[in-house]
Amino acid sequence: MRDVLQTAMGPGAGISRIMFCACLSHSQAMAYLSQKSEDGLMTNDVEQGRRYYRTTPKGVEYLAALNNMCELLQMETKTLQI
Repeated sequence: MRDVLQTAMGPGAGISRIMFCACLSHSQAMAYLSQKSEDGLMTNDVEQGRRYYRTTPKGVEYLAALNNMCELLQMETKTLQI
């Protein structure tokens, strides 16, 4: 999930780039992108005959919260190992 949102930030990304960066098959990527578009985390636009997927501001917030949660879990795990 994080890989797809991160890849589509900024100018956006095509389906091939998203598939490669997130290690997804075409059908997995399409299902994921469809669901995330419905959730308002991503949009898709057609420019010069190509479809680009972009992370929305809501998706950027979700990604930031996800990254914070991962950092907290790693810190907790490190503390427990000491």
